[in-house]
Amino acid sequence: MNDYDCVIVGAGPAGALVAAELGAAGRRVLVLEAGPAAGRTWAEYQGNVERYQAAAVKVPNSPYAAGAGAPFPSVLDIAKLEPGGPPDANGYFVQEGPLPFSSDYLRSAGGTTMHWLGTCLRMLPADFELASRYGVGRDWPLDARDLGSYYERAERELGVAADVEDQAYLGIEFRPGYVYPMHRIPLSYGDRRLAAGLDGRPVHLDGEDVPLAVTSTPQARNGVPNPAYDGGRGYTPAGAAGEPHRGMRCEGNASCIPICPVQAKYSALKTLRRAQERGVELRTQAVVSRVLLSPDRRRVRALEYLRYGDGGGRG
Repeated sequence: MNDYDCVIVGAGPAGALVAAELGAAGRRVLVLEAGPAAGRTWAEYQGNVERYQAAAVKVPNSPYAAGAGAPFPSVLDIAKLEPGGPPDANGYFVQEGPLPFSSDYLRSAGGTTMHWLGTCLRMLPADFELASRYGVGRDWPLDARDLGSYYERAERELGVAADVEDQAYLGIEFRPGYVYPMHRIPLSYGDRRLAAGLDGRPVHLDGEDVPLAVTSTPQARNGVPNPAYDGGRGYTPAGAAGEPHRGMRCEGNASCIPICPVQAKYSALKTLRRAQERGVELRTQAVVSRVLLSPDRRRVRALEYLRYGDGGGRG
C-alpha cells in the first residue's frame, strides 16, 4: 500500500486546484474520483461532443454516459410532485415535497466544470452582511475586501475574461490597477440592442428609482488576453487538456453550454493535467466507501474505496 501526504476525494474544480498546489509544493498526492476520466484525451473529449450533438434532448449531462458504478442524476428524471403524495424514486434523486430540486451534477474527472456556464461573478459587499443589512441569516466573519487576493488567484487559474469597468457596480471594489486576465467577451448584437434601449432607464424598487444597466458577465472562457495584466506581463490562455494549441480562443460555438467543442471554456481537466505533470496521481472509477479514523477519532488515517470497470490505475 502506498502512503501519501494528502489524499483528495473528488477530481472536480476544488480537488484539482488543491492537488495542483500541493503538487507544486512537492507533496505526494493521490486524487480519487468516483466517475470516469471523461475527456482525458482530445479524442475522448470529442467523443463527448459528438454524444451531445447526437442527443435528442440536450440537457447538462447529455455529453456524458452514465455508468452503474457511479451514477449521477439527470434533469430528465425530475418530475413535479403531488403534495402529500409518495416520493419520486424514478431517478437518482429520491425526493418529496412540493418543490423538487430541479438540477443535477456530474460524477466525472472535471466535475461540475464539465457542464457549467463558466460564470465567474464576485460576491457583492452586501452578500457578506445579510443580518446587519437585511435582518436575515448571519453576517460573514470577513468582508469582500478580505477575499480580493483570492478572487484574483482564482481568476488567473480559471482564465476569466471581463473588464473591471463593467464589474465595478453595487459596491464591488478592485485593487487599484487590477485588470482581468482577458478582455470581456464581445457583446452580441442582441446585447448591444438591449443596452441601447435599457441603459439608464429607471426602475422603481423599494421606494427609489434604480437605473438599469446591461453589463457583460465575467466568463472563464478564453478571449483576447489583456496586455496590461500582471503588471504588463500579460496572460497566456490555457488550451485544451492534451491539445494545448486548441481552444486558445472562443470560436463562437452555440453549444458552449454544457460543452465547449474546442475547450475554450475552462474545465478542471486543464488543472488536473497540470497537477499530473507535477507528480499528482489520479485514480478514476474509484468510489470512496469508508473513512478510517485514528483511535482517538481526531485524524483520518486511511480511506477505503471500490474500483469498478477498467478505469486503470491512473486517470
